[in-house]
Amino acid sequence: MQFLDIKYLEQDLSSDAVPELIKLSKTNWPAEWIATSHATNSGVNHQNLINSLNYKKDLLGEKIKNNILSLSLSDLLAFEALKEINN
Repeated sequence: MQFLDIKYLEQDLSSDAVPELIKLSKTNWPAEWIATSHATNSGVNHQNLINSLNYKKDLLGEKIKNNILSLSLSDLLAFEALKEINN
């Protein structure tokens, strides 16, 4: 059985995780994936994941404005990938 580790997704994951999180935000989540002990309390759903990704995009955008040299290649790739979630 597959499952979605909701508590893990609530963490601030690195930019390397962004492309997979974008894919996840576009999938239908079977009910059994979120059947963890904290699932009913966490309120994690597609919209929460998209909100989190938008927040990550805002953070990376600010980082770019302040000092683009401080970004890693993963940050830049994540920022570009995040542009598609609003399209």
